Amino acid sequence: MTDASQQNPLRQFLDALREGSIPFDTSVLVRSPIALRSGETLAFVCYEVVLREARSVAQGLYGGLLGKLHDVDKGDLVLTTQRYVFLGEKRTISVELSEVIIAEPYEDALAIHRSGKEQTEMYGNLNTQEIAYTDDGQLTLISPLVVACALEGLMARHRAASPPAAAQFPTSGADSLPTQSTADELAKLADLRDRGVLSDAEFAKLKAELIG
Repeated sequence: MTDASQQNPLRQFLDALREGSIPFDTSVLVRSPIALRSGETLAFVCYEVVLREARSVAQGLYGGLLGKLHDVDKGDLVLTTQRYVFLGEKRTISVELSEVIIAEPYEDALAIHRSGKEQTEMYGNLNTQEIAYTDDGQLTLISPLVVACALEGLMARHRAASPPAAAQFPTSGADSLPTQSTADELAKLADLRDRGVLSDAEFAKLKAELIG
């Protein structure tokens, strides 16, 4: 952590969110709008969130997918230590944190890329409420950046709490080779990079995490 972040309480808060060191079990005062599982803890709730998806998708000049975003639903976005849930007027979306590839903040929306779903989910209108980020109750608006940092931290905590199971059979010296599921994830990441969703640096980082 840099000297600048140590002098900036908001930056410290965002770093703590990203690192997964925010004790959500003691900081959340609202009642959970969803039934929590055993061992699952509420992080926070974003109200009146707008779900946006691309319509009229067409092939771009260089192979990328082009489309215009449309508002398709409105509801609450719930983050927990195991998943995120969108409770909309028309649909309910529940996604395990292990399925999230990356959460990408924009100025007015949060893009979530997840495995098994080609279409990116965009959540807008996140900055309608405030969240305390210091011990004395100093407030800031919940923003796409705040939610992205929170998701990143929750994913880190989830991975730490759920280490991958050890292999049951010897690999005969092939320990360094990726498993089939890892290869599938790498292929999905490569596709996101080729479509311009991920930068080369983001792709390299996620690839290293998968193989590591």
